[in-house]
Amino acid sequence: MTEKEYNGFEALLRFAKISGHHQKDYISQAMLDDTRLDVLIYLLQSFEMIFHKINNSNISSTDNHFLSQKLKLFYKTKLDLPAKIIVTNMKDYLHNSQFKTIADIQTKYSSIPESYLS
Repeated sequence: MTEKEYNGFEALLRFAKISGHHQKDYISQAMLDDTRLDVLIYLLQSFEMIFHKINNSNISSTDNHFLSQKLKLFYKTKLDLPAKIIVTNMKDYLHNSQFKTIADIQTKYSSIPESYLS
């Protein structure tokens, strides 16, 4: 029997949950060596860059509001939980630049209200 392959949000969430393992030193190094951590950082940095670009663009305020809302919804539904899990579980390792990057972006955007989900 072959192991199930996970993709998208489910794969990202499963990867984030690895950080909850009790052997923190081992897990932190394993995560740092895993390209999936780089993918998460890339997604978070891309989100931040697009959000900044939308807010500084010359599009109409209606379009700006619409695109900002869509982007915030994407963050809240796809990126916030995996980032929050990693930041919570790796709080003793935030001196590492990769974990710190995740923590900085997650902290900055964690204030997006839950009302964006309705």
